[in-house]
Amino acid sequence: MKQTEIILLQRVPKLGGLGDVVKVKPGFARNFLLPNNMALRATKDNIVFFQEKKEQLIAKNADLRAKAEVYSEKIRNTVITIIRHAGENGHLYGSVSAKDLAGELWKLGHKVSTGQIELSAPLKELGVFSANVSLHADVNVPFLVNIAKSQDEAQSQLDAYMSADDKLPLPTEDSSVS
Repeated sequence: MKQTEIILLQRVPKLGGLGDVVKVKPGFARNFLLPNNMALRATKDNIVFFQEKKEQLIAKNADLRAKAEVYSEKIRNTVITIIRHAGENGHLYGSVSAKDLAGELWKLGHKVSTGQIELSAPLKELGVFSANVSLHADVNVPFLVNIAKSQDEAQSQLDAYMSADDKLPLPTEDSSVS
């Protein structure tokens, strides 16, 4: 299958860093990287253009990262409590998705989108779980999600979680950067 060569304008997880020339599938470049200003096609003109603008792009990326790191302190270790109906065995009727978490963070005044929430899969059980918000390609912020049937149960779950020796480790920025 034919690949398209692109120049990355910022770090893209599992792909490369600023200035890397990489080969990707044409659809990924056309539908995601190029429209989101994350890359340029690797033509001779664009390579020259990139070399001229490289210092500006590095400075802009560093500025965005610094702003994300400052904002990350506002979100770090936030606990979101979600009240949902569940069966006797603790399985939810439905699930808690990244959209739900982004909405709850929005209610708390944190301007994040659904695409910034990192969950391995939708949450389908009662309990305390960890998740990340990706504010920048290099800045991932951990937070806790407490899913319970009632406010009282949520508080007791959180108290038990905080006092437990074997609690889930909060994701760290280093562990989630690929």
